[in-house]
Amino acid sequence: MLAPTAFSMVGILCLSPYIALAVRTLLSPLCRLAGIDPGMLAGLLPIDMGGYQLAGELADNQVLGQYAGLGVSSTLGCTLAFTIPVGASLLPQTDQEAFAKGVVIGLLGLPVSLFTEWVLLCDVSVRLFLQQNAIPLLIAAAGGIGLWKFTDKALWLFQKYVRLLQLILTVGLMLGAVAYLCRLPLNIVPVLDAMNTVSGIAIFLLGSLPLVLLLQRLLNRPLTALGNRLQIGEDGNMGLLIGAVSPLPTLSMMSRMNETAKVINAAFLVSGASALGAHLAFVYSVNPQATLTVLCGKLLGGCFAALLACGIVRTTGRN
Repeated sequence: MLAPTAFSMVGILCLSPYIALAVRTLLSPLCRLAGIDPGMLAGLLPIDMGGYQLAGELADNQVLGQYAGLGVSSTLGCTLAFTIPVGASLLPQTDQEAFAKGVVIGLLGLPVSLFTEWVLLCDVSVRLFLQQNAIPLLIAAAGGIGLWKFTDKALWLFQKYVRLLQLILTVGLMLGAVAYLCRLPLNIVPVLDAMNTVSGIAIFLLGSLPLVLLLQRLLNRPLTALGNRLQIGEDGNMGLLIGAVSPLPTLSMMSRMNETAKVINAAFLVSGASALGAHLAFVYSVNPQATLTVLCGKLLGGCFAALLACGIVRTTGRN
């Protein structure tokens, strides 16, 4: 897992100072005009790839900054800047369409996760929730409408987004490597510091994956029954369980899954990825009081998206 993880994470970590500068200069004033806290923009980066820290720096309201850095970053940010590019690099071309469909369905379940965390972290006001979450909700709505009405075009745009993101990641990785080798004083995160983050994730997997395997053996009967009911098989079942720890093994297993399992697993990962793994550990280290809130929001959103994907796949299959 080290190589695809490094390719997907190191580049954006190296470029994070420039990303923060661009967001602060170009987009923050526009957000304030729209009545949206600038910290919400940080939610487009993963929680453990600078999203949490950037949200705190940009936010005018620190409560909203905490929500963006914990709730939005751990779901939408993780999907846009980690799950999608890693999936695109790991999966063969034959699995890309099922993966894309699952991600888009997962975005439809995103409001469940976001609203759960909003109520627990911020407020019960639905109006304020819709206002502050306009950006992630618009992304989710666009994905849903694209899937239902413009399937081919939505998948085409998804592929173009992945290619653009891969280009940015590659440029960031090249700049980091050149700055390190040539000792250039570029204002980027040192590539070795970025690699420390990647190595930490790999080390975490060394302990978490055996634990998931143990749970899978202990819960073999109910998981088998659930897999048969959802028609996703043993690999699909295992993928959902492991995905709650880390999306990397689930993505690497997708080539062994049937089409239904691929879509359901991809949908679950949008909100549920790393709910019991790196994200849980990260939240506990920076804001222990919010740990249960983030965990509940991610698992509720992920399970809702998985059930939604199951229903959509069955409906479209009958049609």
